[in-house]
Amino acid sequence: MTNTSNTPKPVIFIGAADAICGEAIRFFVKATDVHVVLADADEDALRRVAAKLPGRNITTRKVDIFNPNELRSTIAGAALVIQGAQPYYRTSTVVLTACIDAKVPYLDYSDDVHSTQESLNLHERAKKEGISCYINCGASPGMTNLFVVEIPQQLDTVDSLDICWLVSEEGGDLGREVLVHLMHITGGPCLTWDNGKAAIHENWIETSYAPFVHPESVTLPRRLPNVNRIRTSGALNPAPFNGFARGLGAAVNSGTLSMDVAVDFLQNMQRKSSQGWSDMFGVIIAQFRGGDITLNDLYQLDKHGVSSLKPWNLALWGMIDQVRKGECTSGERAPHRSGLLVRGVGTRNGQPAVVIRRTPTDEKDPFLGEAWRLRLEHASRGQPGVYCPEDWAEPEAFFTSMQKLGCPQDQIVESVNE
Repeated sequence: MTNTSNTPKPVIFIGAADAICGEAIRFFVKATDVHVVLADADEDALRRVAAKLPGRNITTRKVDIFNPNELRSTIAGAALVIQGAQPYYRTSTVVLTACIDAKVPYLDYSDDVHSTQESLNLHERAKKEGISCYINCGASPGMTNLFVVEIPQQLDTVDSLDICWLVSEEGGDLGREVLVHLMHITGGPCLTWDNGKAAIHENWIETSYAPFVHPESVTLPRRLPNVNRIRTSGALNPAPFNGFARGLGAAVNSGTLSMDVAVDFLQNMQRKSSQGWSDMFGVIIAQFRGGDITLNDLYQLDKHGVSSLKPWNLALWGMIDQVRKGECTSGERAPHRSGLLVRGVGTRNGQPAVVIRRTPTDEKDPFLGEAWRLRLEHASRGQPGVYCPEDWAEPEAFFTSMQKLGCPQDQIVESVNE
């Protein structure tokens, strides 16, 4: 697609070395020839990202986003700034505030409650300055919000909404910031919407679903205030990883394990083995023997790349507890699959009814990048203020645009009415 902008101003990706931001960059540069600036504090990582995008109109720039002068200099004159630096609860408000001050449009795909609340608090300031700011524009939140907007059109009343995701391990280095987020969402309290009001619940404790810190249950009540319950749930694949992460996350939240030690542990698992996560869990699961883990077993597991046994004890406890609760079997393996699903429960014509919107469950979601790109296009011409996807996007128009880009309808969303 050619650049339809009337200005040569660049699109700037902040946190370009982040693994998730890297995916957005890859999809974006395939769809447009707009000048792209990759900005991050890690120059070596930036060069590696740029090297994978040969022949593109790309430059790199080192920036410390916590240095106000560096950040202002980096984003000055941009057509759009996409904030991808993690963890979002530390970075998003910093970048958003700088964009408002510099009068530069802003977009992020934060999935953190704290940064979402802080960003929404800046709505009037952004509106006054005439700056369009679009937050939560990823998969969940993001695409899931568009599914939610469609559901009330199929029901007379909506009592509850469940927003669900499934993520598969794809191998490789997830990045330290991603692992910090994983520990953050697998232990401790989370803000959700229950009994028609904001409520605090514990993360990652239910059998059927795993509620965690994603902001749909915070932002969607603004659009649907009469819904009794809005819950975000998720699952990791392979299934034993849920218990593994829960064991570590709960330990971090309780203070038994420091965040740095937990993340170092996970990074060492990745870096000291050529195997993917699924293969690593196969080695671990094979030694469960019904939950009978001996010191010798732990010693053998230590050979797979861990320098301390304490994180192993905590992580394995989480996995064993998961098996004992019947949430998965000790030998459970599954193909790599990912997907999004939103379920609305309510009434239609006076009768109970359920409406489901979901993406096809597959190994990859090849058109997610087009969804991001469409959001980027809209952000450059939108209205001033801070907005979530459900505030500005029209689902049918959005999905139709994706089809025009070559994405079949059955690869975008499936509808299930019960």
